[in-house]
Amino acid sequence: MAGSVSRQPKAREGEVYQHSGAPSPSSQDVIESSDEVMRGSEIGLCVTKMPSRGEAAAEWLAMVVILLFGMWLIFRYQMELLPPPVSGNDAGLRGFAEERAYKHVESLSSFGPHPLRSKALGHAIQYVLDQVTEVQQTENSEVKVEVDYFHASPGVTQLTGICDGESTVYYGLKHVIARLHPKYEDSALENAILVSSHIDTVITSQGEEEGLLGAHSFMTQHPWRETIRAAVDLEAMGVGGKHWLFQGGPDAFLVETSYAKVAKWPATIMLAQDIFYSGLVKTTTDFQIFREVGGLTGLDFAYMENSAVYLTKNDKLKLLRPGSLQHSGDNMLPFLREIATSPELASRNLTYPTGFSNMNVVYWDILGWYMVTYSQDFAKLLHHSIIFQLIVLQVGDIYLSGIPCLVASCLAFLTICFTWCFALGFTLLVAILVPTLGSSAVPFLACPWLAIPLYCLPAAIGALVGHRFGHMLLVWYLRHVDEEQHKKTQSTLEQVVPEKNLAINAPYTVLCEAQRWLFKAGIMQRVLVLVLATWAKAGSSYLALAWVVGPTIAYGLLEIPLSS
Repeated sequence: MAGSVSRQPKAREGEVYQHSGAPSPSSQDVIESSDEVMRGSEIGLCVTKMPSRGEAAAEWLAMVVILLFGMWLIFRYQMELLPPPVSGNDAGLRGFAEERAYKHVESLSSFGPHPLRSKALGHAIQYVLDQVTEVQQTENSEVKVEVDYFHASPGVTQLTGICDGESTVYYGLKHVIARLHPKYEDSALENAILVSSHIDTVITSQGEEEGLLGAHSFMTQHPWRETIRAAVDLEAMGVGGKHWLFQGGPDAFLVETSYAKVAKWPATIMLAQDIFYSGLVKTTTDFQIFREVGGLTGLDFAYMENSAVYLTKNDKLKLLRPGSLQHSGDNMLPFLREIATSPELASRNLTYPTGFSNMNVVYWDILGWYMVTYSQDFAKLLHHSIIFQLIVLQVGDIYLSGIPCLVASCLAFLTICFTWCFALGFTLLVAILVPTLGSSAVPFLACPWLAIPLYCLPAAIGALVGHRFGHMLLVWYLRHVDEEQHKKTQSTLEQVVPEKNLAINAPYTVLCEAQRWLFKAGIMQRVLVLVLATWAKAGSSYLALAWVVGPTIAYGLLEIPLSS
């Protein structure tokens, strides 16, 4: 069976089986077998030329360089490619133009930081109010624009999730609200889409007020809240770049499929949603209020570039790369038109149960060109079928091959464990030493390339050390099994090949067998990750799925000629 412990007899270095009187080949020669060599024999010989250390090292180095270069190209394309800015003349009245949007950003930035109850915040609110009032005064004959300058009454927040148990009292909050709807469609007033963003900023803060007071006061007090069917939260965790979709739900299949259908430059991070809902990140956004207090479904977007300077004294308008606003507008404007005119929107139930289990849509994009969405029920079915098949194949292989294969499989998996433990241990050691010896605990935020020498390099060294240790144990065991089999088959081998010049490189055969077992252990490692991700109902489990399918197909194709 392919993948079983090596059953080839072991020959000592330089040992050959030869016909009397024939010239003896050197220990480095390999004599190719002819068609009559052991066609019907039960014992197979691995007759292969062993590459030199220099050749093997060169091949591995070339492969690593190509892999790293390809990853760098994909990263540059995925993270940094932005659409070209569009002028007001090119966009027209119904299109989105970064040129027009940038003027508003420039005006709001000119007021400087504007925390709550500051003069700068008052100027910013007045600017927004003046702009929406101008829109109201220039409305066309088909659209009705309503503007409300809302002063919230005193209130108190009581949140769940990462803010569970906290209560915050607020008063004096102000909102600028504009509602756009068709003049001659009365039903549109009862089926609204909320697009929310806040303009209050505090230097050295994480960007959200304690208790999410603004969103809470609106969702609990404003009379228009009863007409909202879905919410879109526009956030920032950095300055510019792509506008990433990083949260959705609950029961967000309608809004997410609508976004995937019309978004021109989709950019998604499903892993961020899993991290947020796991509680690993001790922060949140207004979207939590819309979901928990308002019972709304929807989407949450954020800018993430230049996060090291976000809400610091170095947070400058010049860091906003051209195309950042155009990326958001090209996605949001057609999405809002699509979802606002959807007939399914009016029939939606406003109350949804909260919790991780209801984030039931899996979404991801392909290099910013296409967005894939499917239900988590379908993902669960797909994952369970793949997990079951791989486990059955692995267990069946071990069962048919016997105890030596079971031991080899366990040692190979132990090697994987050593690799991870040493890699994480070295990285943890560096993470402890950096803030102790350096002036900054997270220097890679300002210079992302520092993460390579500070963390990636120690992790790679630790992984190599752990892998080497486990590999030595596996090779030692395979050689022990090979020697035992060699003793049993020595007499049979002499009868099978009495007059052939064959050089058998048993050490190389054992190394090949060890690599095969490590490859299979790596596949089972990926299966374990897929099992855990599926059990946790994580939407990003599609990453583990891709991690499993590719190597499994490659291994299957590799085994076809080996077993023929």
